[in-house]
Amino acid sequence: MLPLPRIKQSPTAPGFIADPYQFYDKIRALGDFVFWEDYEMAMATSHGAVRTVLCHSALGREVPRARRTSRPVHLAAFHNIDDNSLLRLEPPEHTRLRSIVEQALDAATILSMAPTISRTCDELIDGFPRQTAFDAQKDFADQLASLTVMRFLGMPEEMYTQIKTWAHLMSALQYARRDRAIEDDANTAASKLTIFMREFLAEKPSGDNFIGRISSISKTLTAEEVMSLVLLFVQAGTQATAYCIGHAVLQLTDFPERSLAVSTIHISETVDECIRFEPPLHIVARHAQEDVTLFDHHFERNTQIGCILGSACHDDAVWPDGNVFDPFRAGRPHMGFGAGIHACVGGALARMMMTIALPAFFSRCPNARVVEPAKYANDYLFRRLERLMIRV
Repeated sequence: MLPLPRIKQSPTAPGFIADPYQFYDKIRALGDFVFWEDYEMAMATSHGAVRTVLCHSALGREVPRARRTSRPVHLAAFHNIDDNSLLRLEPPEHTRLRSIVEQALDAATILSMAPTISRTCDELIDGFPRQTAFDAQKDFADQLASLTVMRFLGMPEEMYTQIKTWAHLMSALQYARRDRAIEDDANTAASKLTIFMREFLAEKPSGDNFIGRISSISKTLTAEEVMSLVLLFVQAGTQATAYCIGHAVLQLTDFPERSLAVSTIHISETVDECIRFEPPLHIVARHAQEDVTLFDHHFERNTQIGCILGSACHDDAVWPDGNVFDPFRAGRPHMGFGAGIHACVGGALARMMMTIALPAFFSRCPNARVVEPAKYANDYLFRRLERLMIRV
């Protein structure tokens, strides 16, 4: 068996935050797996290794009993919600909940949202200043994703901003820069979200929305399960999808063949290339439920293995010149939204949002240009534009 090459790289270093892909190139050259000392974890680096880990039946999201530690009291409210998340569960519970979600988010439901998404795009673009620069991440990408997801869920409109804020505070527990202050803020947000959702669900909301549909599909869902599903969509929609839209606007603004890329003929491939080129989440982890051997490396039961999605999506062995944005490259399945049973359950909705948003943005703003270097947030494992200043 081969030993794991060991590497060091602070995930909060400014240079890494600005461009992690140079580091990814180096570690892929070392092999399919490395040991990232800053995380104290084995990491899959290549497309093949990442896909193998994500799709392996012996590697799951559930933390093995041997690795479980006592829960900190100051994170109790957070774990009460997180324990029921699709991202934490394995079959059969994962299968049960995901089936309910997929029934509530079928192709017809997604398609029915297209007119509303298109109308929202136009309303947001109507509000762009014409004489000064504006932040396209905040004023377009974030707003479009938030409004679409909150309406889809059936959340009260007056609570949109507050719910999004709570969700983002809870997501911060995944940041490499996590500290006690972030933990306290996350738990407070979880507590407030729990109180709000219990009161909201007690009113038995109905209607043609996600909460109404899952409630009619399954009468046995607990309040905690509904809360965890709502939180998952709020986080995925107002964060991951918003980040993808912002990155896509950045890549396409100065792209020479932009008009062709966002045309009806090519928009589907362009959206996929945008997600591949800048995936919104760069690392996910799995736990070995039994001893496994992968790519000549042996991993004992209970070992945690990270999957660097950002590295896998730039693997030159699969995408020649993977660090180059090319909407017209031959399409191959990527893992910008994960793979296996835990692949993004809202991926089709996110893709449709982007398919509508990008042509709308550039048809209405044909002279859009970036007026200052894009700045990335210190939010790793997420890949987020902190600011995207554009003039139209």
